[in-house]
Amino acid sequence: MDRDERYLIRIMFKNRIFYSDAQAFEDLFTKIMRYGYPEFRAVKPQGAFGDKKNDGYIIDTGVFYQVYGPEDIAKSIDKAISKLKEDFKGLVEKWSDKVTIKEFCYVVNDKYKGAQVTVHEKLLELNKVLDELQGEYSITTDLMVANRLEDMLFELTEDQIIDVKGIFIF
Repeated sequence: MDRDERYLIRIMFKNRIFYSDAQAFEDLFTKIMRYGYPEFRAVKPQGAFGDKKNDGYIIDTGVFYQVYGPEDIAKSIDKAISKLKEDFKGLVEKWSDKVTIKEFCYVVNDKYKGAQVTVHEKLLELNKVLDELQGEYSITTDLMVANRLEDMLFELTEDQIIDVKGIFIF
């Protein structure tokens, strides 16, 4: 893949990010993760059980992902923060008896606008609360936004990038 092709794919990827809300964003994230981390396991919602606050995980590293793809992150920052807390608590309640949770990564489609400082603050606050309330183990938190997902895309092989690019249909 030459420089011009990579440039076009980058533009197409950014366009896809802008148009990906909710499930479409989660599907894009999942496809990239499956290629970048073959051991990644996506969690499909199951009726009334849902996904138990877990969109995917890597069992060997203990990293769990929760994906949030709002239409406009700036208009829904309070919901994003509330969802972060709810999803984290739900993940610990529903999964920690089955597996060791070492890291919780909150994946947000910021549409390249950047996540507001309050989301970053809430993740840091979450670490503090965890350290205080759960002395027996500590779970680190992380925030992944669009530019990091783009970086992950370009770490894939050319064939994998082309396959991910294939979902760019409008």
